[in-house]
Parts: sequence; C-alpha cells; structure tokens
Amino acid sequence: MNTLKTDTTFRVKALKLVKSRPVIFVTSILLFFATYMAILGLYAVKGRFHSGWVVQSKLQIPRKIPFYLNLEKPGSAEISQKVEFNAEDYLAIPRVSGNQVTVYIDEQQIAQIGEGHGTGNIWMSFHWVRMPERYAGRPVVLKVKLNGVYDLGFRENPYIINGNESWIFRVITAFLFRDSFWLISGVFLVLAFLLFKYGSIQKQVRTGYWLTAIGILLSAFYQLDYTYREDTGSFEFYFMFRKLALIAGFSASWFILAGIELYLVHSMRWAKYMSALLIILVSALALCPDIFWLKKVTPVAALLAYSNWIGVLVIAYQKRRRLLIFSISFFLLCLLAALATTLFPRFHIFLLQIGSSFAIFAAGYSLSQQFRRLYDSAAIFREKSIHDPLTGAFNRYYLDEIPYDKGDSIILFDMDHFKGINDTHGHQAGDSVLRGWVKCVRQFTRENDPLVRIGGDEFILVLKYVRPGIMTDILSEFKEYFPGLAVSFSFGVAEIKTTIEKAIEEADAGMYRSKVDNRSDRTR
Repeated sequence: MNTLKTDTTFRVKALKLVKSRPVIFVTSILLFFATYMAILGLYAVKGRFHSGWVVQSKLQIPRKIPFYLNLEKPGSAEISQKVEFNAEDYLAIPRVSGNQVTVYIDEQQIAQIGEGHGTGNIWMSFHWVRMPERYAGRPVVLKVKLNGVYDLGFRENPYIINGNESWIFRVITAFLFRDSFWLISGVFLVLAFLLFKYGSIQKQVRTGYWLTAIGILLSAFYQLDYTYREDTGSFEFYFMFRKLALIAGFSASWFILAGIELYLVHSMRWAKYMSALLIILVSALALCPDIFWLKKVTPVAALLAYSNWIGVLVIAYQKRRRLLIFSISFFLLCLLAALATTLFPRFHIFLLQIGSSFAIFAAGYSLSQQFRRLYDSAAIFREKSIHDPLTGAFNRYYLDEIPYDKGDSIILFDMDHFKGINDTHGHQAGDSVLRGWVKCVRQFTRENDPLVRIGGDEFILVLKYVRPGIMTDILSEFKEYFPGLAVSFSFGVAEIKTTIEKAIEEADAGMYRSKVDNRSDRTR
C-alpha cells in the first residue's frame, strides 16, 4: 500500500514538473535547435560541383559563397564554373536572395526563374533546373546570373544532382518552400473565421476574439510575401505590395497582443502603450521613398513586432497558458534567428515562417478551445434550463422554442385529482406517477414530438399527426404501470392552424369539456 502511494505521488510530481513553465520554455528551446538542424539537413549539399564557383559582379561583394548584400538600386551578380553532367541531372539552387535567376551553359541561356519585370518572389524557394541532354557528357561552363531589386546573395552553394535519385527530395522541398505557404494561409483564414463566428455568439469575449481574428487575417496576407511567383509586375507595384505586406505582418502582432490581453487580462495595458509605436511604425513604412529604405526600416519594425510577441509571452506565462508559452517562446527564437540573417547569410529565414505559423495557430487554437469550453458549458446550462428535472420532459420555458408547422396538432392533458394521490400515497409516489406517465407517452410518440410539462400534472404534446386512439393506448399502458391506481386524464386536441398559442387555447377549451364529462361520469 505504501509502495502504491509512493508511486502515485512520484507520478503526480513528475507530471507537475513536465507541465511547469520553465520546463515548457526549455522544451521550446530544444525544439528550436532540432528544427534548425532539420533545416540545415534540407540544405546540406547532396550532389557534386558545389565548390569552385567563381563570383563576378560590378558590385563590391565577396568573391565566394555565401554572400549577401543590401542594394540601393537593382543590381546583379554571376557565379560560374566548368562542369560535366549526365543527361538525367538537375542543377539545384538552394537559397538565393534576389528576384530573378538566369542559367547559362557556354553563354547559351537554358532556363530563367522569375520572368517579366525581374520582380519575381523566388527568394524563399528551393529551385531545380533540368540540365539539357545536348550538353551532357562533355565539359561546359555553367553560369548562374542573379538579379536583385533590393538585396542580392547566394546563401548556399548550387550543385548538380542526379534527377532519378533526388525526386523525393524535390517533392519535399517544393511543398515546404512553395506550397506550404498557401496551406498555412488557408489554416489562418479558417481560424480567423472561427474566431469571428465565436465572437459574434459570445458578447463578453467578442472584442478579444475579433482583435485576434484581425491579427490572424493580417498574418495570412503577410504570408503572400513568402509565396512563390515568377513576376510581381512593375517595380512600383512590387514596392507597394512589399509595403502593404510588411505593414500587415507587423501590425498583426499588435492585434494578436491586444486580443489575447483583452481576453485573458480583461484590459489592454501593454497593447495600449504599443499602439502609439505601431502608428509611428506604420507611418515610417508607408513613407519609405524606395525599396532600399524599406529594407532599412524593416529590422526596426521587426523589433517592435518582437516586443509585441514578448508581451503575449508574458501574459501567457502569468496566466499559465502552456500552449501559448511553448509556441511563443519557439517563435521568438525563430524571429531572433531571422533577424540574424541580415548579419549572417547562413542563417535561415524559413525558421521565421515555421515559428510564426506555430505561434499564430496556437493563439487562435487556444481561444477557439476556450470558446468551445464556454459553449459546451452554456449548452449544458441551457439543456438544464429547458428540461424538467423530475420527469425529463421539457418545461414551460421551452414553449416559445417549440418547432412546429401548420397542420401539426396539440394535445393538452392533465391528471384528474392528482393532489389526492400526493395526499394519500405521499409526494414520492406522486413523483413516480408523473415519471411513469411521461415514460408511457414517450413509448407512443417520436423523438421529435416535444412533450412539455407546464404545471404540476399538466402537459402539452406537439405531434406531426394524431393517430386515432393514441390517448387510449397511452392510458392503457399507464394502467399497466400502475394497476392499483384509480386515475383518469382529461385532455383536449387542437390543430395548429395559425399560431401555437391559438391552438393551445382551443386545446385548453377541449380539456375543460373533458373534465366536465369525467365529473359527470363519476357522478352517474
């Protein structure tokens, strides 16, 4: 017995330790490093000719990969080397910072990624170029030219890889670095819709839910800045789209902070002070004269967004919201790594997408789960409020909600001299008689025929149709339940021609006539 008690105590303590906030925070750090190592594995060179690239450019950039440069105006750089490949080979271009990539073999163009105006959104994707068979089996000069609007860089070494051996890897990278952003945006839209819907139902949490939903919608729009596209139109349109995407992304952090704070703390404290900074930030982004300055302002805006997410983390920590603590901690680490990409080309901005998606999903999911608990509690309370606890039938509060159609019928009935049963046999016996009566009625009616107890022994039954002799069958069944009980019922039947209230009045008149007839029968 003592051993069992000790084992139970140990399990309880271990569970508390696992769910403790410091352990959750440490777990998020471990997940961050595990995710980072997994991304490094995706970008690890899996082919040949990954070294030996010669970098050429009119810009002042390093002469080896990796390199990264902020541009004051559009620029370009080239890398080249002599290679020899097979007919089934592909050129893998893992990670570029730019808007257009053109591939040449012996000065002949064989592929272009990012067409039109050179404003393609290609920087997040993992690119694959099929090598032409006509050049296979002999040494050629392979050149990759990169054009950038506001930044330029090869963050990983391109390499040549066998296509037959790499098809699974190509499918995986296509999903992660292209298709996944559309999936994430879809999830965000569903979450926002649910929060808007929940907020419209529960007035006491409406503002918090709706603010969070707006933040999630803005995040969904911000995701468009990461989706792959070959062209974004003119430079002016591309610049304007970048502005709107950044404003949406950084504003989203404030709306989510305000929504979470309003919901969990019931007032906006941190968000109130951060709103002034948000206005300044949005104004600064909107007034940027060119894309170079937009790139300069972006890290400052990211730091503001970072402080908003710290606010969410503090609130989650105070309110012991474990899912939020875990997800926001992970996201903040990913955001730090993304900011480091401006200083260290090897860092991966893809981490930011993973972290932000995780955090926003957790915020929306936490609120939706909380709403579900509130909704379930309200549903249970409502069921109790409209049901008679003694018999299980509906109570008179349900009268206004009874579903009916014209042509349905009302049966209004009560038990004659029910008070005598209570006086003679006791109230427990009377309660038993009422429960038995409801059970008998249910045996001859359908589940969607509402039975309402409107008084001590008075009931209303709504039927889609009245089967002849139904009351006779119910009374016969009732007498079998209580064979020694001399009891009779008075009832009135009416068709619903206009309103249920009018039908109840007619049925009540019929029940009164039935009572008079029953008294006359007993007198005779």
